[in-house]
Amino acid sequence: MFNNLPIRLKVMGIVVILLLLMIFASGVSIKYISSVKSELSQIARGLVPITEKLGEIDVHVLEQELLLEKVFTYFELEPLPEAKINRHLREIDALRNRTQAEFDDASQIAREALNRATSEAHIIAFTRAEMLLKILRMSYLNLHKNSMEIIKLLKEGEHEKALILESWLIEEEDEFNANSIGFLAEIASVTEDSVLAAENHQETLLVLNWATTILAVTFGLFASALVSARMTRPLLNLINASKKTANGDLETAAVVETGDEIGRMADQYNRMVDGIRQKERIKATFGQFVDPRIVNSIISNYDLDQANRQPVTVFFSDIAGFSRISEQFTPSSMVRLVNEYLSLVSGPISHRQGIIDKFIGDAVVAFWSPPFVQTAEGAEMCCLAALEQQHQIELFRTKVSDILGLRKDLPDINVRMGIATSDCVVGNIGSTHSKSFTAIGPATEWAEDLETLNKKYNTEILALQPTVELVQGKMEFRRLDKLKVNDETSFSVYELLGAAGTVETGKINYRNHFEGALDLLEAGEVQEATKQFLACRELNPNDGAVDLHLKKLGIVR
Repeated sequence: MFNNLPIRLKVMGIVVILLLLMIFASGVSIKYISSVKSELSQIARGLVPITEKLGEIDVHVLEQELLLEKVFTYFELEPLPEAKINRHLREIDALRNRTQAEFDDASQIAREALNRATSEAHIIAFTRAEMLLKILRMSYLNLHKNSMEIIKLLKEGEHEKALILESWLIEEEDEFNANSIGFLAEIASVTEDSVLAAENHQETLLVLNWATTILAVTFGLFASALVSARMTRPLLNLINASKKTANGDLETAAVVETGDEIGRMADQYNRMVDGIRQKERIKATFGQFVDPRIVNSIISNYDLDQANRQPVTVFFSDIAGFSRISEQFTPSSMVRLVNEYLSLVSGPISHRQGIIDKFIGDAVVAFWSPPFVQTAEGAEMCCLAALEQQHQIELFRTKVSDILGLRKDLPDINVRMGIATSDCVVGNIGSTHSKSFTAIGPATEWAEDLETLNKKYNTEILALQPTVELVQGKMEFRRLDKLKVNDETSFSVYELLGAAGTVETGKINYRNHFEGALDLLEAGEVQEATKQFLACRELNPNDGAVDLHLKKLGIVR
């Protein structure tokens, strides 16, 4: 029958058949493309963000656990460090609020994803996600409640009851961690299923495109092959990356080739893996350091187990006469005063890339060293931080009245500082259960000695010769004297005047006059040196260094 048809009808028949095939293929293609987009959208906008929120919740809970361990340890100390306990409790409360906010965000994401869900699998998955989030939130709230109950018992002296609750708390922490890990595994399983479903749809679409292209035109073949290849490659890449991750390889990453749903999914997947990797690295070390830059540097390229001997610039400061000041006011007033002071002087140190080693009462110990800063840069940053602190202390004096709630008999706040540089051992030092990132070496002792020497010279900031040599030309100093650091070595002691180009001309001229007198004294020209020192006294009667040298020469006021 077909052979009897006119050519026109045969051609038209073939064309009609091809058109019907193309229409059918187009309809099916639209269906599968919609399915792929739906799967990818649910992953990119639902599953991956929920996983990220869970990762952030785990990090916050881990931070709270570490802070609680510190608080529990403080209750074993005598006297009880209430200031540290209260500070950590405030930090725990802030973390609790952030954790609650993360739970709210995760629940909101799950609800929105459920509203968008069209497949039965996604409806079940996001319904279950909402339920698991509620269970995990209740577990966290119970964990936080019992933690606060333990702290309450410790404050009341009920240590035995607190010890019993602490054992229960450990079980609750294990239960929370198990629930969190199970939830993450379930989300990962749903994510993988969605990726595989998208791949199945894509493979079907690929076969259909090839079939219709062969029956249609060369252009159709070329276009469908090009589009299919561009859609298939990132999906296969993502699947391969997910398989490697499932096998424990957290260093793998999916290649992001486009900006569409597949590209966004690959980007979100990389962020998820990066979050998991960062969490694993932080678990063992996060609670052991004060400065966040230490953690970031260690995660990148620093080996905590490897102690290093390297040049370190150490800073030590102390409030002059603090013991006398503390006897004049109530403990609560002194706590407010010291907290405000430490907050104020910590800023310049952190801003200038320094590491705050420890607070000893009102004393501040900090250091600058590789790999965080280079040696010469660290010495310069330390000097600038010290100068900025002195400026902040001037502003702090205007706040003392409000802090103490007094209008008269206010304490005179003066801070003495010492800066020294030497080779030190830098590393994670301490016991098995309690470590700190610190520096051990001569510079730590020298900086403390220099802080004390300020009283002798009536100065504010003293630096030792090795530090001065590192910042030559960048800072202005006044050479004051010699300090014998051991049986064989002596270094010159310098007063830090300011950054180069910022010191008043009068101070520079006085510095030159003083150092000229000191040079004469060291050259043995005692009479001329005495004359010059007396001239310095006329210019600056409050210069303790002048009085000290004149006293050595037998001249007293």
